[in-house]
Amino acid sequence: FSLTETRAGAEELGRITGLQNVPETLPRRLGEILRPDGLLAAAGGGILALSRLRSRTTLLGAAAGALTVAAFCILAAAGLSILTRYLLLPATILAVFAGAGLLGWRALSPDDPWRRPWMAFAALVAILAVVVTPSQIDRLGNLRAALERQDAIVADLRPLATARADCVPVAVPNRRPVPHLALWTGASASSFVVAQDEPVPPEGIYLRPSSPAVARDFILDRRDLDRTVPPPPPGMPRTDQSTFWTVWGTCPAPPSRQAAR
Repeated sequence: FSLTETRAGAEELGRITGLQNVPETLPRRLGEILRPDGLLAAAGGGILALSRLRSRTTLLGAAAGALTVAAFCILAAAGLSILTRYLLLPATILAVFAGAGLLGWRALSPDDPWRRPWMAFAALVAILAVVVTPSQIDRLGNLRAALERQDAIVADLRPLATARADCVPVAVPNRRPVPHLALWTGASASSFVVAQDEPVPPEGIYLRPSSPAVARDFILDRRDLDRTVPPPPPGMPRTDQSTFWTVWGTCPAPPSRQAAR
């Protein structure tokens, strides 16, 4: 069931899937983790270690890397999204070979003809790492700022949702807030109305980002086919607003309370 649902979601959102896309996407995803200097060190370290050291550890590492890539290809062939997180294990193995690219020359004897070329390669990788470090610092800073803003947006949504835990139905722009809302309110994830899939009902409430900037920073995924944030139905009133969210609509009593009356 999980595989079927994940595959269906990948198809619906237009994610990159399929074995035919692995040759183009695999290096890019690994580059997102290791960056150019890490990829260069891993490639050179792997070639040099396999050709010059030929140790059992090196061969086992290469075999493990091949198996993890094969597993990734199986996931892609099964129709799952080609995601960066699926390559964390292959990237870890490549990082070990990157270490070999930097320091593997120390395992060679002083008179080995490949010792100096290997040292030169290690120096080249080290220089490249120094050159790209400032951009990596900026990248990590931007990532941290983005995560902090997303945390603030989530924290701002929680009191609005929990104060209206009995309101039904609850509509949201797309699936992004649904896991949080289900966790906070105890409601089933399937009970929330996703406005990109079906119209916002005229009753209940609609939790909507307060500005396009909030939608861009939290709701929207640049790979989504539909990036719109649907408006509330005509005539639905805005009843509350926080820093990042607006609440539209009324809040009828849950069916259980109506029956009790």
